[in-house]
Amino acid sequence: MSAVDLKRAVFLDRDGVINVDHGYVSSWDQFEFLPGVPAALWQLQSAGYVLVVVSNQSGIGRGLYSEADLAELNRRVYRYLLDECGVEIAQFYHCPHHPTEALLKWRQPCHCRKPAPGMIEQACAELRIDPSSSLMVGDKVSDMEAGQAAGVGRLFKVVPAATAQPLAGNGDGKEGVVLVNGLPDVARIVSESNESSPITGYRYVKDDNTVRLVLKGVAKGFDIGGKAFRHQRLGVLIVVLSIFRTVISLSSMRQRDSRYTNLLAAGVEIGLQRFIAPYKVDDLASPEIN
Repeated sequence: MSAVDLKRAVFLDRDGVINVDHGYVSSWDQFEFLPGVPAALWQLQSAGYVLVVVSNQSGIGRGLYSEADLAELNRRVYRYLLDECGVEIAQFYHCPHHPTEALLKWRQPCHCRKPAPGMIEQACAELRIDPSSSLMVGDKVSDMEAGQAAGVGRLFKVVPAATAQPLAGNGDGKEGVVLVNGLPDVARIVSESNESSPITGYRYVKDDNTVRLVLKGVAKGFDIGGKAFRHQRLGVLIVVLSIFRTVISLSSMRQRDSRYTNLLAAGVEIGLQRFIAPYKVDDLASPEIN
């Protein structure tokens, strides 16, 4: 497999990075997003990164909650981010083990518990990710060590605000570790570094999951609207609502960059093509949004 075929990802620790660390968070009722995290995830996804959660979950090994409890929480987080924010988590990986403080079944040294790189390596193999072009974001030294061991290209450690000045320092003594106040800082740094790579038209969406989803939504709206129009005037309303929802979704993330206007226009263009042409999606293949 060539490097061209590989994706780049943001590997995310969970507690303390995505949500408030209340201690062994295991249910949706306990889950609280840190400020600015959904929007930051959206920005990172829009920059072409696959989002992957890699989390130590020794609470399972300690008997505090079950694998099923964690799976349900992951499902709720996934649906909320996708439905409300247009953010798709590619996969959740977790380690239930602990070398000393766990029930017998889970009490063992392993290759998946950070600082070991097992979860990152598994994600790279399963999701076809290039670690050297990826990011690791965590709030513990073990997160940074796992990222380094897996060959992750850029490491970001979330620390208290006072410690994170300046943002590009190596304040914890780990080589190549950037100290940040939170995930929004990571998104800002990535956005600034990508400013020299302009996006034109909708060809870029092959590497942009969020915009690909938006364009698919617009195109699908036009397709459904076209089919419905043959039977009733509600088809027009479906088309209008499809465009309106897309505009609101983009505006809610406070994106004012003209590149998204261009991408939205491309989506409308695709939708119009499907609306005017025979109403068969399969006959109008668009590789950029499949």
